[in-house]
Parts: sequence; C-alpha cells; structure tokens
Amino acid sequence: MVCSIFMCGEYIEASNRYYGFDIVPAFWTWLDQKQQAGDIASIKYVYDELTRGDDALSDWAKTRKGSNWWLDVSDTDVQNAYKEIIAWVMASTHFTQAAKDQFLAEADPWLIAKATAIDAIIVTHEGFDPNRKNKVTIPIVCQHFGVKCLDTFDLIRSFGDMLGL
Repeated sequence: MVCSIFMCGEYIEASNRYYGFDIVPAFWTWLDQKQQAGDIASIKYVYDELTRGDDALSDWAKTRKGSNWWLDVSDTDVQNAYKEIIAWVMASTHFTQAAKDQFLAEADPWLIAKATAIDAIIVTHEGFDPNRKNKVTIPIVCQHFGVKCLDTFDLIRSFGDMLGL
C-alpha cells in the first residue's frame, strides 16, 4: 500500500468525535502500528498545529515528537510541489482572497506537497465541493494535482484489519 498521510483536521475530527481517546483507544494504537509499519505518517507542520493545543490530542502528538510520525518537507521534490500548489491556488479566480490566505497559513499545502512528492494518499474529513469559494479544501487541490484522498473510514477499510479487533 502507498503511504497514507494524515492531515491535522482528521486527527482533530477523530479525537473530538468518532475515535475519541476515551472511547476508541484501539484506533490510536492501530495508527501507531500502521505508522511503525511505514503505512501512515504525517508532516512536521501538522505536528506543530496539533501541539498548539492543551488536550489529549496534543499530548498524543508530543509523545511522538522526533519519531518517524512527522515527515520532513525540506527536500527539493516537496519544495517544488509546494511552489506549484501555491501558484495554482493564488492564480485561481474561484477562491476568495481570505480563503487563499487561510490555506497558506495552514499545514495543508505542505501536506499536499509531501503527498505529491512521495505518491501518498491524504486522509481528510473535508468533502469534495467544487462550488465552495470561501475555503480552499484539500480534496479540490488534490484532484488538480492527482493526489488521492480518503476519509478515515475508507482508510481503515483499505487495510482490512478492522483496527486489529
């Protein structure tokens, strides 16, 4: 399987709703197992976003600092992909300027750039809405750059191991 990269919002959505640490701890154990097998990772900028908080998710991320969970984005392939993504978003007449500015301020363009560079799949809860103008969503950018997106449920199904349960 191609490496899947989790985005920040998906971690937050999972921890706050359907895979809370207190109700489905097996999900987080499963993620660690998949990460150790080289199947799942994220990027340093997602780590930075997650650790700004003061909650269980922030604690979870902090305990994985310096591990292979958080991939580097400084290599030439990622940098070039990032430049292309930013140029495409900024040249778009579809999105509002506020949406573009918000996109640039987040880990999302870096996440897509890393996925582009290593042929990874992005896991996100964002839906594909080509009419949305007030937010640059990951699925829209990924479609343009040929990056596959899954939600958490489809990711789990793709492994076929039911969280090891």
